[in-house]
Amino acid sequence: MPLTAFHIVFAEPPTGVSGPTPSTTLLENLSAMLAANELICIRLSGSLTVFAADVQDPAAHEASLKRTLVEAFDLQASAKLTCSLKRERSAIHFFLSVATGLARDVTSGRPHEAFEQAFAQAAESTLVGPLLSYLHQRAVWLYEKIRLETDFYRYAVQQETAVRELAEKVLEGLSELRVAILGYDAVFPAVLDELALAGCRHFEFFWSDDEVRESLVRRLNATVSSPELQSRASAIADIVLAGKGSPVALLQGQARAAGQGGRKEDEVLLFAFDVSPPQAAAGVLVYTREDLQLVMRHNLEERSGIEARVETWIKDEVRNFYSWVQSEQRFEFEGMISRSPQMQRVFEMISRIAQTDITVLIEGESGTGKELVARAIHRLSSRCEQAFVTVNCGAIPENLLESELFGHVRGAFTGANADNKGLFREADGGTIFLDEIGELAPHLQVKLLRFLQEGEIRPVGAARSVNVKLRVLAATNRNLAQLVADGDFRSDLYYRLNVIELSLPPLRNRPDDIALLAQRFIGKFSARYNKDISGLSIEALDALRAYHWPGNIRELENAMERAVALTIGSSLALHNLPETLSAPSDVGESNGHGGDAMLSLRELERRHILSTLERFEGNHEAASKALGIGRTTLWRKLREYGMGSETSKDVK
Repeated sequence: MPLTAFHIVFAEPPTGVSGPTPSTTLLENLSAMLAANELICIRLSGSLTVFAADVQDPAAHEASLKRTLVEAFDLQASAKLTCSLKRERSAIHFFLSVATGLARDVTSGRPHEAFEQAFAQAAESTLVGPLLSYLHQRAVWLYEKIRLETDFYRYAVQQETAVRELAEKVLEGLSELRVAILGYDAVFPAVLDELALAGCRHFEFFWSDDEVRESLVRRLNATVSSPELQSRASAIADIVLAGKGSPVALLQGQARAAGQGGRKEDEVLLFAFDVSPPQAAAGVLVYTREDLQLVMRHNLEERSGIEARVETWIKDEVRNFYSWVQSEQRFEFEGMISRSPQMQRVFEMISRIAQTDITVLIEGESGTGKELVARAIHRLSSRCEQAFVTVNCGAIPENLLESELFGHVRGAFTGANADNKGLFREADGGTIFLDEIGELAPHLQVKLLRFLQEGEIRPVGAARSVNVKLRVLAATNRNLAQLVADGDFRSDLYYRLNVIELSLPPLRNRPDDIALLAQRFIGKFSARYNKDISGLSIEALDALRAYHWPGNIRELENAMERAVALTIGSSLALHNLPETLSAPSDVGESNGHGGDAMLSLRELERRHILSTLERFEGNHEAASKALGIGRTTLWRKLREYGMGSETSKDVK
């Protein structure tokens, strides 16, 4: 599954184009032109990067790629576009560098946020598959690791972030401050967006009408004043941006008057872009573009030491990626396996939140893998070297559960012959997983709420509370919101637990995962029982897919263990399955294969795609949505299987 990165730099950035994502039409055109299995496209500060999977002969596409961009952005045919091509390991490295904001040849104030928008667009267009999903999950996890363990993101290295950094330091926060804009500079849109994100709420423009200004006014909900009133800008603003069109004499007059106006001792920050800076005046601090360059150079020097450390993390991730690809476990995530878009989103969320200490509520039917999700969160967190303690709140008698959770002191009750520190203190520094939290008795709900609010517990019979630092993960197969509505669960505890909610879909809603999971369990139990079973018959697979799986993955695992134990030979047949699955039916009869036919996963996939196409009468768009893959992926698989355009009946 090779990855290619096309990094295009515009000599002159396209006008009238904003935002990190291209149009949906351009995205689909790029996918079709490159015949890519997966694709994501991101625009950052005068450049555009396309990450594409499984592109044949990438170098042959450079010229057509440039032509496509010239047409898409309405550029002159002579427009200069330079394209650098990165493949395999260098492309993976570049992907992670761009996604985390470390790429030196990509400049943007908030590259991570821009990358997230581009990824969301590609996912919505069904252009994201297992390769990009995996890399995105690792990039999200890596971003959080860098953010929490280093100061890398605190150093401004672009003009807009340097302005924000200086303003925050001098004015001690930007909430509700006023900004006046005089004249114009190309960096103003980025600067204003940065100031708005940092808390500035009031913007006033002092320049004549034009398209750029009108766009900014709408975006910022700003006011517009006559250019003749520029002289009062520093009297009403905390920050003044001065660009071309701001007369030097007027700026000097402003600076001299600023300290004498109604603002008195309040400082005014004046950023002068490509205009002569005004004379020094009391109460006015002036920064030029050259001053910002000095700040950025200093910050780059400070970041360089951190970059060396982060680079090692990225290189580790590149190595991990190739181990992942070569292991043929491309749908696996921390011991779980799925190609379902629903579960891929769960995997992404785990990557996003694992490094934090946020409380997580995991909901799902019994057997959907709630404990596996909890363990994955713990393993990917900074607490991974500490204890992971599991408590089944429904399996411990109510009269013993309080002591088990919070501990007790000697003599607290009959039989308490020694102190017991309890499971919360056993998990101190690590993670506690409270399974079946909906079964918790009301008085224990109160004690758990106190811990979540105060970070302390009181053992049974103790006179003092004990501070405990740990992460709480909770799970339930019941509808907690309904329990709250019925008065059986405290609403305040519910909202404390439900800071992040992960909902695991039942297996019946993940039909494409059944063959994947079945094959995994066949391998697991074949090794355990010293058997050589490498596949299952089409009838057996059809039976697995037709069953509704009330016990979900746990029931499937048990069924596969039983079937493997009973199987003689290399093929797991229908009659080896439990009676609830193997009862006589007409499943599979139309395919013309006997019960002992053994099919590879590739052949099973081919037949599944064919049957889906037949169900939708050859409509590629409808079939790809039902299969949970992009149309480009479907076309590529059809080519692999030797099936041409005769299967297509796309809606025009």
